[in-house]
Formats: sequence, structure tokens, C-alpha cells
Amino acid sequence: MLSKFDPKGKREGPDHHEDPKVQLRLLLEQKRFVLVLDNVWSNQDLECNVNAIPNGLLRSKVIITSRTFYVASGRAKSHAHIYDLSNLLSKEDTRSLFYKKAFHDDREGKCPPELKEFARCPLEDFPNSVVGLTLLRYLCLRETNVRTVPKSIKNLGFLETLDLKQTKVTKSPAQIYALHNLRHLLVYRYNVPNYVTFGAARGVKVYVGNIVVLCCIQKLSLITVKNNRKIMSDLGKLKGLRKLGLTDLERKDGRDLSTNEEEFLDLDHKEFPPHFLQRPYLKGRLERLPKWIFQLHSVAKIGLKWLKLDANESPFEALKALPNLMDLDLVRYYTREKLEFKKDTFKELKILHIEQFDQLNMMVVQNGSMPKLKKLTMTRCQNLELLPLGIEGLRSLDELLLYDMHNLFIARLQRGSEDLQAVEHIRVIHSFYLGSKQCFTGFQNLS
Repeated sequence: MLSKFDPKGKREGPDHHEDPKVQLRLLLEQKRFVLVLDNVWSNQDLECNVNAIPNGLLRSKVIITSRTFYVASGRAKSHAHIYDLSNLLSKEDTRSLFYKKAFHDDREGKCPPELKEFARCPLEDFPNSVVGLTLLRYLCLRETNVRTVPKSIKNLGFLETLDLKQTKVTKSPAQIYALHNLRHLLVYRYNVPNYVTFGAARGVKVYVGNIVVLCCIQKLSLITVKNNRKIMSDLGKLKGLRKLGLTDLERKDGRDLSTNEEEFLDLDHKEFPPHFLQRPYLKGRLERLPKWIFQLHSVAKIGLKWLKLDANESPFEALKALPNLMDLDLVRYYTREKLEFKKDTFKELKILHIEQFDQLNMMVVQNGSMPKLKKLTMTRCQNLELLPLGIEGLRSLDELLLYDMHNLFIARLQRGSEDLQAVEHIRVIHSFYLGSKQCFTGFQNLS
């Protein structure tokens, strides 16, 4: 983004800074600009960009387009600023517009004849057409009807990324192990209208083989572990692994695992996990967090969902010591009535998501906790009627997003409430309600 505003890199001088984000802020803070962030997929991607952008001079604008409502609405100051364009064009008009943009020589909005050969073939057979491209490094068939990965995938020896998200692929062939340069293997499917449910994610079965030969792998998700116990011990040997997703685990001898929502997991395997993980996600019942959590000094983001930690277990004892943790996503994580963030903990945390803490009726933020927190999202904590005690101490907090929270909680953020002064420093406060048609219909700008 910096190169777009400063293409020749001319910004030098006494205020020059090595950090690109700081450079961008210095470059724009005294200018009027219009910035378009197109096709943003997640709040995390949005935050990485928006947090580096200053307000600029009067009438500066940031325009965001997204396929996801909650991403598009997260930065809006008013519901009137959100434009739903999903129904403006018919499928035919959308296709014609795509052709005009993709193929500039054809102003009629038609598919070039040379590509119609692929159109006549079932999309499921498309991988058989691309495996002849032996120098291919990136292959994305996301959101297509592809069902199988052909054995001839082994011919793509230079392939680094295989993206099969939201396809119908359920297993990978043994030949996947021939892709020694593979860095990102992303094969999973979600069926989620808005809120994530326990069984929403579907992974892929991998051939029982030596996964260690994928020595360059960095992102591996989601892998179905059922009936493939060898993979558990092998994962610890993948030293470059940064993101790992596992599903369909089984309980066997007490140290093995389970994905039954009410069955406890034991993740304290001595060979697990790779110590360089940056984004681990755990989903399922735990009596306690695994001991190796303390060792993950490279972790920047953690997702902990449906753990339902025992009421006697300290929820943050293992997490608070992680020096680089910036993003914490908690769904049905804890079963006590009080959640407390202790003094001088989570010093680098910038994003916190708390969802469906069913028993929670009090949240306390001690002075000095989460000093860099920029965004707090709270979802479906139905018994929480009070604002977090100590929220006024979160001086860096820029956004408070609320989804299906208790009416009394929301009332404390409305005009006339005596609690308003505790949140007067927060720039964006938005409340959303999920309608009967599983889409967010209620919106309040409480900023």
C-alpha cells in the first residue's frame, strides 16, 4: 500500500521511519485521500490495513468492499453508510461485467472462444487440465465444485500453494507427498450462515504416509485425523509449520483425542505441537489447557472454541505469558460467572473476541491489562448485563462491536446512561442483532 502512495520511495528526512506502517501514517496524515480496500475477506485482513491509516485531512475517505456483512459493517459509522450491492446485478449481467473487465479486447462481454473448451468440461475434471502446467506454483480452485484431486498432481513439483477451500474435496491422494515444495495446503469447507457451530468445519482425509516429507509446509488445514494416528506424532517434526487445523479426532487410550462436543480432550502429547506455530486453533472439551501452550513463543493468534474449561481452572494462566500474542478468539471457552483480566497481562494483545460465555455475568479489566487493545468484539453473552468493569482503562480501544448482547447491556451504551463516560474514548461502538432469516437486520450506532 505504501508503494501506491509513494511509488518512488522519496520520503526521506528526519522523520523517516523503517516501519512501513509508520511511513504510511506520516505520509497521509496531512493529506486528503480516498482509499479503496477491495474484496476484504476477514476482519483480521481489514485491521492490518486500516490500523495503519490516519484520519487525514477533512473529507478523506476509506471505502471497503467485502462479501461478508460483518466485515463491511465493522468500520461503518452509520447504517446509512453500508450499501448492499448483492442484488443489483443479475447473474448474466455479473458474468458480462466480469468478461469485460477480465478480457479488455472484448467489449461485448463474452467469454473468449479459446476458454470455452474448459466451459464444456465438468469443473470436477479441471485439475486434470492444469496438472500439465509443471512449473505452476499457485493453484486456487476455491469455491468450485471440484470433488477429487487427481493422482497426476504429483507432476506439479514446483507447486507451493494448493487452495481448495469451500470445494467438495474430502480426501487427498498419496501423490500429494511428492509435492516437496508445498507450503500451503488449504482444504476445508464451512457451512456457516453467521455464527459458527461446533460441527461446521469439514476437513480432508490424507493418505496414511510420511507427511514429514512435506518439509516446507507452513499452513496445513483442515486435516482429518480419524484412523490416522501416525500423523499426530509426525506433525511435531514439521519445524516450519505456522498454522495447523485438525478435525475428526478420536479418543482411544486416554492420551488420544475426541471431537465429541461433550467429551474431554487430552492434548499433552510430548511430541506435539511444533514450537513455531503462530496461529493454533483448538476446538473441543478440555479440562485444562495443554502444558505446551507456554512454549509457543511465536504465537500471534490463538482460537479456543468449545473448550468449556472447568470452573476451577484459571482461564488465562497459560495465555498471559505468551509474549507475541496479538489476537485472541474465545468461543464457549469458560464456564464461570466472572472473567478477570489481571494487571499487566496481555501486553501485546490488539484484538479480543468473546462469544457465548453462557454463565458470564461480570467481566473485569484490571488497570494495566491489555494496554494495546484496539478492538473488542462480544457476541451472545446472554447473562452479561453490565459493561466490563475497568473498560475506561483500555485507552487504546478504538472499536467495540456487539452481536446479540443483552438488552440491558446495550441500554448502558445509549444516550442518557450514566455508564457512557466509561466508553467515551471509544471511536466506534456498533450493535447488531440476528434476524429470523439468519442475517444481521438490527443495527445501532452507539458511537
